[in-house]
Amino acid sequence: MVRVTRSTVLQLAENDAAIVLKEDGTLEASMPEINSENVPENVLTGAAILYALNNPDICQLIFKNFAEQCKNNS
Repeated sequence: MVRVTRSTVLQLAENDAAIVLKEDGTLEASMPEINSENVPENVLTGAAILYALNNPDICQLIFKNFAEQCKNNS
């Protein structure tokens, strides 16, 4: 589930992960410190998205797929 909010304050719990895409093209990430082999799914997903956002080839695939989905939903 995706919740879009206009709020400027995000409430993060201890094991929450967050990525903020800044207007200037940079990003900020908040990832909890995990000290075990059992990584929560939300943290693994956040890390994968963070990796993807820093990989131009993956970003290009994401944008291409997004454009196709928008075209198909028009």
